[in-house]
Amino acid sequence: MKKIFFLLFLSACIVNTANAQKFYVTGNVTDSISGETIWGMAVIVKGTTIGTVCDLDGNFRLPVNYNDVLVFSFIGYKTIEYKITGRDRYLPIIIQMVEDNGDEGITKEYSRNGSLDAKHLLSLGLLNDKGLDCNCNE
Repeated sequence: MKKIFFLLFLSACIVNTANAQKFYVTGNVTDSISGETIWGMAVIVKGTTIGTVCDLDGNFRLPVNYNDVLVFSFIGYKTIEYKITGRDRYLPIIIQMVEDNGDEGITKEYSRNGSLDAKHLLSLGLLNDKGLDCNCNE
């Protein structure tokens, strides 16, 4: 009988320890080239429905457990995964843009320069001797 009570007591301790592992991690996401913060980036605990979006200053705060994997995802940037360790409380995340290809290049050029002129459209291969070739109706 004493063994059963001891095992129940030990089980309760283990459950309480598992629940105590949850903690909050905060961080900031910046662009690898410009160093500017990225607002609107999705930060999700992989395999769950727990997530958040970076605020206007690129900051996020999320409840996690040890060994959780955070997935950082945003249009035009590489998706990265980061495994949480026991030491993680603040995560300064630096993320890279994906390589230019087609329409994505338009977005990047526009965001860098604030506008698209004929020179940029030519360099992106979207302007030819017949005018703008963007396949806009597709």
